[in-house]
Amino acid sequence: MWQETWKKGVWALLTGWLLGMVLCALFLAIAAAILSATSTLPVSLLSPVTLICASFGALLAGFWVGRWMKCRGLFWGLGCGLLLLLSEVLVGICLLTPSFQSGQAMTKALAMVISGALGGLWGANREEKIK
Repeated sequence: MWQETWKKGVWALLTGWLLGMVLCALFLAIAAAILSATSTLPVSLLSPVTLICASFGALLAGFWVGRWMKCRGLFWGLGCGLLLLLSEVLVGICLLTPSFQSGQAMTKALAMVISGALGGLWGANREEKIK
């Protein structure tokens, strides 16, 4: 019984992670288009925009995993947020960018993990529509 739950959970985490990565990239592309179209915005706005995009992607990925699993949404959403954070750190290491050396990076890390957990909680506790 628990083995089936874990198999289902791993599959849900992997699809949620992939969905979160695609959504983060999509949100960042939209934000980049908006920021490049308006040349009057300051460069210091870039960090909060990336924080919001990453958090929103983690929230929706956690929601996906929570809806799929329908139980323990906080746990599964937290796992999805941690996977997204790990992938961001690995991409930063591969690109040789010191992405996790500042306080803003820790804020982004906490926001991604908490957003994923809240998304999972929201998804698991969402009621089914009765037809």
